[in-house]
Amino acid sequence: MLMKPIFYTTLLSLLFTITLTAQNNAFITKWQTTTSNETITIPTTGTGYNYTVDWGDGDTSTGQTGNATHTYAIAGTYTVSITGDFPRIFFNDGGDKAKIIDVSQWGTQVWSSMSYAFFGCSKLNVTATDAPNLSQVRNMYAMFAGATAFNGDLSNWKVGSVTDMRYVFWKASTFDKNLSSWDVSSVTDIESMFSGATSFN
Repeated sequence: MLMKPIFYTTLLSLLFTITLTAQNNAFITKWQTTTSNETITIPTTGTGYNYTVDWGDGDTSTGQTGNATHTYAIAGTYTVSITGDFPRIFFNDGGDKAKIIDVSQWGTQVWSSMSYAFFGCSKLNVTATDAPNLSQVRNMYAMFAGATAFNGDLSNWKVGSVTDMRYVFWKASTFDKNLSSWDVSSVTDIESMFSGATSFN
């Protein structure tokens, strides 16, 4: 008679563990829409994508191999979670750059490049307490360029493989965080890295 409760309790515990693990692995961002039936597009470039998006409104898209677009019926702020193979995000000063407002978690994704990643994302901040896996990243060119609201804590980032840091914080006028722990021994070019980052000290 006691077997059923024990079985179901164990099953629920297992499902909770699997769900929690998947959430911990996710790349999580927040986006803001201002009108009904407004779309957002997650921008990609190149190959190597095969990911799932939880759009934060009850809808999920699977098997995404390039840009992913979703329409929100009601205006608001939505938490978007990405799992699977997602090697790069690529706003490059275009698309829905003004709609992404936060990186809440980097997750376990191994990034291939951060070049132009959040370029032009003027409302973006980074509140994530974990660090992105940058072990394969060589290029951070203009990663936060023009991200005028950005002031995230990047002190725990491992950037030892990066060679190009040109324009990373170009015109990121709010940014003023401590980067003294960064290992920049591999960096060969820092042209205009902090140009226009008027708050940085």
